[in-house]
Amino acid sequence: MKASGSSTGSAVATTLGLTFAALGTEADGSICNPAGKASLVGLKPTTGLVSRDGVIPASNRLDTVGLFTRRVRDSAAILSVIAGKSDRDSRTQDIPFDTIPNYVAACSSTDLGGIRIGIPRQSIGSVEPAETEAFEKAIQELKSAGAEIVDDVKLTAADEWESYSSHDRMSVTIADLAESLEKYFATLETNPNGLHSLKDLIDYTRNTPEEDFAHYNTATFEMALDHDHYASDKFAKLDKLREFITAGGGLGAALNRENLDVLVVPTAASTPVTFASLEGSPLITVPLGFHGPDTPVVKEKKGDLYNTNYVFLFALYSFPICFLGRRFAEEKLLQIAYAFELIHNPGKGEMYKLPESDLKTTIGRIPNQGASTSSRSDSPSPLLFELFAGLDELREALSDRVTETSDAQLAYCSRHLRHLLSSSQFQRRLFVDTPDRTEPYTTELSAIANVAKTISQHVHSTFGEVVGTMRSNGGLPQNESGDPRFNAEAIQLIFLFVGWITCLYNPIVDGLPDRLTVKQESKSLFEQPQQPLDGKKHLSLFIHDFGMVLFKKVHGPDLSTLSSSDDVIQVSILNAAHLRQVRKLRIEWTRSIGTHLELDTSANCLKLFCLTSIPHLQFRNPSSPLCQFISTFYDDHTRPDGFTTQGLVDEIMLSYEIIFQNNSGAKKVYRKQRKTIRKQHGEDIDPLLDEQCGFSLSSRNSNAVDKSKNRQQTFRKVEFPILGDRLMELQAFARQEPANKFWRIIRDKSDTKEWYQFIVVVIFGSVALLLAVTNTGLAIAQLVFAIKTYNLEKSGSNNRYAAACSHILSPPKIQSEDQLNPEPSSVPVKMVDEFMLYTSVRYDPALLEVPDHPEYAYAGWNFENRSAIYMLDFHRDRMARAAENWGWGQAIEAVTGEAGLRRLEADIEEEVARRSPGAGGAVRLRVHLTKAGQLRYTVLDTLPGPLERLLPMKLPVPGHHSSTAGSGLPPKTPGLAVRLDPSTTSSSMWTHFKTTFRRMYDAARERCHIREGEDAEVLLVSDVDGSVMEASRATPYFYRDGRWVTPPVWAQPSTTAGSGGQDGTTRRWALDRGLAVKRPSLRVL
Repeated sequence: MKASGSSTGSAVATTLGLTFAALGTEADGSICNPAGKASLVGLKPTTGLVSRDGVIPASNRLDTVGLFTRRVRDSAAILSVIAGKSDRDSRTQDIPFDTIPNYVAACSSTDLGGIRIGIPRQSIGSVEPAETEAFEKAIQELKSAGAEIVDDVKLTAADEWESYSSHDRMSVTIADLAESLEKYFATLETNPNGLHSLKDLIDYTRNTPEEDFAHYNTATFEMALDHDHYASDKFAKLDKLREFITAGGGLGAALNRENLDVLVVPTAASTPVTFASLEGSPLITVPLGFHGPDTPVVKEKKGDLYNTNYVFLFALYSFPICFLGRRFAEEKLLQIAYAFELIHNPGKGEMYKLPESDLKTTIGRIPNQGASTSSRSDSPSPLLFELFAGLDELREALSDRVTETSDAQLAYCSRHLRHLLSSSQFQRRLFVDTPDRTEPYTTELSAIANVAKTISQHVHSTFGEVVGTMRSNGGLPQNESGDPRFNAEAIQLIFLFVGWITCLYNPIVDGLPDRLTVKQESKSLFEQPQQPLDGKKHLSLFIHDFGMVLFKKVHGPDLSTLSSSDDVIQVSILNAAHLRQVRKLRIEWTRSIGTHLELDTSANCLKLFCLTSIPHLQFRNPSSPLCQFISTFYDDHTRPDGFTTQGLVDEIMLSYEIIFQNNSGAKKVYRKQRKTIRKQHGEDIDPLLDEQCGFSLSSRNSNAVDKSKNRQQTFRKVEFPILGDRLMELQAFARQEPANKFWRIIRDKSDTKEWYQFIVVVIFGSVALLLAVTNTGLAIAQLVFAIKTYNLEKSGSNNRYAAACSHILSPPKIQSEDQLNPEPSSVPVKMVDEFMLYTSVRYDPALLEVPDHPEYAYAGWNFENRSAIYMLDFHRDRMARAAENWGWGQAIEAVTGEAGLRRLEADIEEEVARRSPGAGGAVRLRVHLTKAGQLRYTVLDTLPGPLERLLPMKLPVPGHHSSTAGSGLPPKTPGLAVRLDPSTTSSSMWTHFKTTFRRMYDAARERCHIREGEDAEVLLVSDVDGSVMEASRATPYFYRDGRWVTPPVWAQPSTTAGSGGQDGTTRRWALDRGLAVKRPSLRVL
């Protein structure tokens, strides 16, 4: 079964009852995934809540110590003990409380009244039907317990995150693996294996047999050392996206935006779980259900991280539900998980299916690795070397090759043969009717090594004689009962082995019991794909009776009439890009070596051999099984001219280079073909095939030199004595008809001069056409622009007075916001590199008089505090809400509470004292708040304003404005030109909160042709209903039905409520005092 996480051992020990509970670590899913599969509760706390001292790191940023238990309450009890600050883990200093909460007390009730739970459905992904059904029932159970369910919660960064490949996403989570391990190794007092870096660990894993590199490779480690990837623009964008997830695009922002307590997903929802890791947020999984008894077994295809087809779905397979919460809010998370556990399955104390084994019985089945497992005198450990006729000979044969490549080939052959042998049919054939067999080989590979050695020595023997030899040396059990069916099974076993080891034919495992059948992968070979099962037939004669299994003359064009100049193999014509794109030739990968380069013109198909390492590791040794059978297949009269086993393999190697390594297009075709190979044969790719087709590790390195430009472009047919006829037939096929479609002409480079002439004509023609289209488009755009400008100017005069009233509560400024806050308009909203929160505060000594006038008792801050700072508490509140939305902890700490307010006041007083105030002593300050909690100030001159304007008791009625002393009305201000944005603006966090990102406002002013310094304003229009959202630099007010109204804005940003504009300070002040009211769907009359 697929482990699904590095903490699987802890999960298995807990679910088997070997321990009450177990610790685990998670960087991305290593607790929640194993817990779900083991029907356990898996708790990943907030990163930093539990000390990681002593943990071997995978990522200092993401590593989190968590728990596996049977019940939620058990997790709460253990967390209460292990949580807390530690001097040996700096991350624990982030804990916001000195006393650890009583997490057990949170597990006390099934009442979820007042709890808000969100479901991020768009980020859940693909889930099995049984899991989906159980999840929906669980949601109804949560509703019944009183919880309020908020559906379709949006994770802002999810779509962009999921647009990257799983490989790219994983590279983010292991970005600091190499650095973290290097620091860890440096702290070790004892280091017996001398490991000091990730590269050392990779070498140790590859070269240590106990690490079982054949099944578990080092792809993840190698990815972490891919310096080119981490220096690429793609990773830079991914890293900025990671920062955006933690700042405002992930779980925390969604919880704050919708005022939620937790999110809930099936654990299969990888994006929310990964976001929890990146943000350091807690999560907990609770067992939800089991797949039904009729669920079929499903295996996962081999991937980059492992080389075995692991099972990931089967009957009674458990699956969980997952709750995700805020940082350091484990109490709330455990409360909800505990309630669900009791509601969903009250009284549950045991697993659905108890294990049938324990530690003692498991250890009893482990063979003694130090003892011999057979009567043979030679050690069975170098099994693969035995298979290919000896360790020394093989090392000598590979002496001219890189050690890494040869080791990879050996590992691949081992995986390939073990894959074939692991089928249920093979096990049935090998162990049929042998319940008393007590000394089988430790692995299937030792059995096939025995068969390989036996048949290489008995190619002229009969099947019966080979079976007898195998029984005598222990390779097969004795047939004491004399059952003929047992002999038939043994012969079929030998038949399978011969095909798998030599690759002369592809045996069908599920053949008829009295027949030996091969897969007919060729129309010209294997004239007799079936033969009767006959124990008296010699092995060599048996292969002959299948018909031609190796190469023969091509019955295609008469190549003997070609002149010497035509006896040339053109690499440009035979490369895969040309064959696939121009001639639409389909490639089929086979397991029979004799089918290589066979062309089936009727099906437009080219067959290529895909198991290159197996013959390559045998061709230099004449005693290997393949060489032995080929020597019996050919004699002096039937052997093709120039045929040798080594020559055959060399020509196959060179043919791969011709077809796939000629240019980048050909290599791209092979990259796609790798998926086809996996689909057809269900296993990983032969590393030698990858290397010959230009897909080796070295060729994938971006620093590697591209040798395709210097590669030989032509060959003579005589250089291919064995495969030359097939290559010439393929070339003749590629040339037999001219390309007649536009894209085929574009891709056909066989005649380079003609191709370049055609491209030049296409380019100049396209440029001319583009210029004509552009001129037409410009003319249309000018006409549309002229019409819109006329309409706007015509309607603009009717709206001056309405927008002028916005300046009653917002006095004129000397310096524009654009001058103070230049922002590039090209920055995409999702990927803003850096931004700050800000507010514009007025400092006016006239405000010091407010507490002396009882009539200003309604003024709020300025009446309660003798301060020259205008509405400081409102400005502080606006910045604090924005910081909470983006989860800026340091910024929140800088401005919240009474201390934050007094800090702002003292800083502003200090900034004003540093300069000489302008006329009247009034100034305006721009206050910027960074993510790190830093406050920055810019002081500007402004005009003095009377208290009646700053703190009006009421607003005037249009057309009856007469401000006199004691009237409470603000003095009249000059009119302001107001224009309506011809386009619409989307509501977002950037329009709700005041930040240095002002792209949408700049664009609106630009569309209305408002020049810098011009005394004009633009009203932004919502893209939801076409109503007025806000103005670009002020709050708009409209006089409707006898009172002043303004677009509605809510305290928290929402895409469904309010206009989407900013929650301005003067606007809030006016609404609180009844000077104006909110009115939705406001439009300019």
